[in-house]
Amino acid sequence: MIDSLQIENNPDIKLTVEPQGEVPSPEQRIAQLEKQLAETQRLLDEERAKSKLLESLSMTDTLTELPNRRFIQAEMERKLQEVARGGNPFAVVMVDVDNFRQVNESFGHPQGDTVLKELAIEVGSSVRGTDTFGRLAGDEFMVLLTIKDLDHLDQEVASFLKRYLNSAHRVNRIPANIKSLTPEPQTISLGCAVVMPFNEVSPDEIYKIADELAYRSKEKGKNCYTVGLVDEFGNHEIGTYSDQGTLIE
Repeated sequence: MIDSLQIENNPDIKLTVEPQGEVPSPEQRIAQLEKQLAETQRLLDEERAKSKLLESLSMTDTLTELPNRRFIQAEMERKLQEVARGGNPFAVVMVDVDNFRQVNESFGHPQGDTVLKELAIEVGSSVRGTDTFGRLAGDEFMVLLTIKDLDHLDQEVASFLKRYLNSAHRVNRIPANIKSLTPEPQTISLGCAVVMPFNEVSPDEIYKIADELAYRSKEKGKNCYTVGLVDEFGNHEIGTYSDQGTLIE
């Protein structure tokens, strides 16, 4: 019930007094606090999820949804630190799409984007979960290949490089809606720099070495891979090989 009180000697001014509600019981107060805590936790979880999403987006290539250059750079730095301390060797594989400009010029950039996305899927299906496969920029991708069988390093690296080359062949350069043209398999050229233990080398140096090896594959006719060894004595090119593993002179 609301009561009104008049101020003495001034009947025009009134004070309205509202009765106080019931004082909550301890149980009710605890329930209120728990509800407030639950709401606070929900808001914190939402903020964490947003932060995690933003971080993920900053490390992801928007076209292919693969890890981007920033992610690859961070992962490479981690692996190089391990190698410098004597950890297992690993390979940095530059993946360069052959004749990609022709796709854009002949069929337009949408078809170029389709080729890149399909390459991400097909080559990605040949990459182990322990390895990293991402897109650097344009028509360049990269694989960070973990080497597990040290006694058969050459064979292990070659087996995966051949697998990457052949997986690219499943991608058709010709738009699917053009039935008058014969499907044309996409090819890639690879440059593989194997980084050996106790070797201090920067990510930029490795990028440059792998890129030069990929360029050598282009010079040798494309659709092939060139391997080089990076150890404490420097960078040594081993050779260029076909998608079947045959040495190309």
